[in-house]
Amino acid sequence: MSPCRMAMLAGSIALACSSCADPERPVPQIRNVEIRRAVPEAAKEPCSRPVDLPDRRMTAAEVTSFWGRDIASLLECEERRKAAVEGRD
Repeated sequence: MSPCRMAMLAGSIALACSSCADPERPVPQIRNVEIRRAVPEAAKEPCSRPVDLPDRRMTAAEVTSFWGRDIASLLECEERRKAAVEGRD
């Protein structure tokens, strides 16, 4: 490349770069702010363990009773979990 072309290229680059800079305009400040919300105390409670089943054949009434306790506990635990996710009491 000839010296004349190199000088023209260098001048073009310098001109293009200087036109982009504005000394009057302040540089924007960017901040990241993390906002944490408190987890409700009810959501911190551990979920109930499933009912211990007897080591024998159970009657239909016993199965229904144990199943009912387990499902009620599961639904209660899910409500606490949902409250924690949504950040409410």
